[in-house]
Formats: sequence, C-alpha cells, structure tokens
Amino acid sequence: MSETLTSIQNKILQFIIKFQRLQGFSPSCQEITGYCGFASPRSTTEHLKRLRKKNYVDWIPRKARSLRVKIDFLEYAIPLVGYVGLGKPILETDNYQDYLDLSTLFPQNGKKFGLRIKGDSMNGVGIFDQDIVIVHQQSNVKHGEIAAIRLNHELTIKRVFYKSDSQIILRSENPAFNPLYFSLKDSQVEILGKVIGLLREAVK
Repeated sequence: MSETLTSIQNKILQFIIKFQRLQGFSPSCQEITGYCGFASPRSTTEHLKRLRKKNYVDWIPRKARSLRVKIDFLEYAIPLVGYVGLGKPILETDNYQDYLDLSTLFPQNGKKFGLRIKGDSMNGVGIFDQDIVIVHQQSNVKHGEIAAIRLNHELTIKRVFYKSDSQIILRSENPAFNPLYFSLKDSQVEILGKVIGLLREAVK
C-alpha cells in the first residue's frame, strides 16, 4: 500500500495525472515547477523522489518525459475527496485530498471514491464524525440503501426511501434530524453513489 501524501505531493500527483490525460505524455520538471510556483526545479526533483519512494510514480532523473504514474496505483487506488457537506464540486480532481488503496478490501469493479464524514446524522448505523465511507458511483440506489447525495451544492449521506414513483425521502440515522422529502424530478437532489464500506482510523 502506498504511503500518505503531503498536500504538495498530492498537488504534483494530480497535475501529472491531468497533464498525461490531456497531452498524452508526462510533464517535464520545468512544467511542474512552474505549476507549483517553486523557485527552482530542485524542489520539484525532491518531491518527485519522495513520490517515487512512496510508490506513486516511476521516474528516471535527467531523462526527458520519463515520469509515469504507476499503473497498479491507478488501478487499485480511489480518491479521497474531503468532507461531506462542504459545498464544493466533489468529483473534480482538484478536490482530491489523497488516495486510498483498497485492493484488498473491496471489489475492484466500477468506480469508487471516499468521503470523510463531518457531523453525527448517521450515528445510528455506526457512521461517525471523521469516518471515511466508501462510495460506489451510481446514479440510483434501492429502497432503504444508504447513499451519497448532492443537495444543491452540498453533500450528505442518507438512507434513501421511495414513497411513490414521484417522491424520495432522505432519512438520517439520528432522531435529532428530520427526514427530507423531495420530488424525484427535483434538480437539487442527485444520487452520487451507494455506500459500500467504511474506514476508521485507529484511536491514537
């Protein structure tokens, strides 16, 4: 499993991934230096060495365009996209905080992402503040399943019920929170995926 990234290492990794997807080849050290605003390429070189040591990239110093994001990392890691409810565009790569290597924990079919929970609305099912839930990306879920949902421009985790062919009910697992009722045609409500797992850091 790859080690945790610092914020600047994550910024560099995201730039490399996006650059390769857009251009079809890897960025140069000079291009990374300019993007990150470093005073010299030496800082870029040091960060690339750390990314290589942490097993995120392959890279041969002083060889042009030799930088590559590791295939096994891209295949088995999923993005951690911050806190539920912050109101940011969630699935933009600029919002990725880190990556989670779940190759030994969850099925590898389909796209997934991680969400860090903020609040206590789902305490009744053991989802607590600061937990990370794993979400399988899909546009609908079954009656009674727990889902990641966009409400306006904020995210929430709720259990989904369908009252009829036209109404959806979003319920918390905490009696202090009232259920939310919406039309299935309401554009402010969007199901982003089904919650399929949970990660919790060990108490320190």
